[in-house]
Amino acid sequence: MKLFSKRKEQINRFKSFLNINVSVKSDKKAISDSIEVCPNCKQAMTLHDLENNYFVCDSCNYHFPIGASERIKQLVDKNSFVEMDGDAESLNEDDFINYQHKPVDN
Repeated sequence: MKLFSKRKEQINRFKSFLNINVSVKSDKKAISDSIEVCPNCKQAMTLHDLENNYFVCDSCNYHFPIGASERIKQLVDKNSFVEMDGDAESLNEDDFINYQHKPVDN
């Protein structure tokens, strides 16, 4: 139980440093909407700092997963990207099993 009390003390110190009211949620990577916790090293960081660091942890260089729209924002100049054929759909030419049930990136 010493491990949990030490972690609680660290979180309370972090909360007092940021001067915000944060509640710890179980089984969640995010402590609040503006704070993310690295799943690799458990370092807490603000979402703003994470975005400025291109979603890479400062402590351990863990790369957070990002979607296609965020990757495009990182690669191209602001307001220069123009999506072409956004309504195009891919076909199952190779007859992959369960192809229609693939996850969709929003």
